[in-house]
Amino acid sequence: MVCGRRVSVVGEGTDFLPPDKMDATRRASRGGAPAGSPRHVGGRALLGALKVVAGVALLWMALRGVDLPVILEAVGRMDARWLAVVAATVFLGLAFKALRWWLLLRPILPGVSRRETFGALMTGQAFNLLGVFRAGDMVRAVWMASSAPIQLPAVLTGIVVEKAIDMIMLALALLIMVPVLPLDVPLASQGPLLLALGGGALLAALLAIRFAPEAWGRLRGYLASRPGVMASRSVSLGDRLVAGFRQLRGLRGKGYLALMTFLAWAAMLSTNMALARGLGIQIPLAAGLLVLVLVLLGVMPGLMPGQVGPIYFFARLGLEQFGVRPAEGVAYAALLHAAIVLPPTVGAAIYLLAGRWRVVRGLRRHPE
Repeated sequence: MVCGRRVSVVGEGTDFLPPDKMDATRRASRGGAPAGSPRHVGGRALLGALKVVAGVALLWMALRGVDLPVILEAVGRMDARWLAVVAATVFLGLAFKALRWWLLLRPILPGVSRRETFGALMTGQAFNLLGVFRAGDMVRAVWMASSAPIQLPAVLTGIVVEKAIDMIMLALALLIMVPVLPLDVPLASQGPLLLALGGGALLAALLAIRFAPEAWGRLRGYLASRPGVMASRSVSLGDRLVAGFRQLRGLRGKGYLALMTFLAWAAMLSTNMALARGLGIQIPLAAGLLVLVLVLLGVMPGLMPGQVGPIYFFARLGLEQFGVRPAEGVAYAALLHAAIVLPPTVGAAIYLLAGRWRVVRGLRRHPE
């Protein structure tokens, strides 16, 4: 005790620094780079550049060997009536996803409106699709947290539950798709591997929901004792994931959540099938499901702004398994890309302008 004040020797007196300086000093003393340091910024820039290069490579492979006039001619054959059906299914898919998230948010935000939820979802999807770091989920959480006196991690918990449900659906889609693939489809030869991947992913998700909180209690202490920023971030991420799993286990209205999830996935599958019909491409339902699974897996890493490369490459890859010509596959991919990217982007622009840049203000309130 010196002059009536406690002096801490941990971190060389960092207890007397401002909170932001204290955190940065402690992170540096533990061996990690502060979030705003040149090393941290340079690392993120390098990662972003590598992801863009990978996305461009996928786009090149998707367009290789196909002439632009042939692609444009194939796009021009799109039936306007089926294009209207595509627009309707895209809107329904977004609406069902927004209703599902609204059901997840009601326990922590009792007064949340469906309109607010829909706007936040559109904004988040737009940021996910247009960026390379998939910041949309954080933007969506900030949007909702800035509309009510609630902590940001509480909203993130709802997003964690939502992602867990979608991972289960993706695994189920793989398990359903493989047995119905025609034997002459090249990918059918990899059926056992795909079944193993789907079954393993489904089992892992279910076991995580059931046992993750108990297992995390043991792992958390070890990670918390480790130096470096990655360890502290892993602890923070793990806490949010476990909170989400606990909420999923004790959530009411699971039947409604399952129904909204099924309807959202059915709408996405209907979009794929309607696009094919509009272009005059005759494909079975298994082809539409394969394209859906491949495209969802392709856009997960957020390889490039607009996700052009992943969507074009994986949509063409899925259709080629069923004998669709390259030019028609690329034309299909171009229209599918527009159907995926344009609605949330336009909707996000409208909601951001109407909300008077609430996300920007919210990010200042929640810099973490």
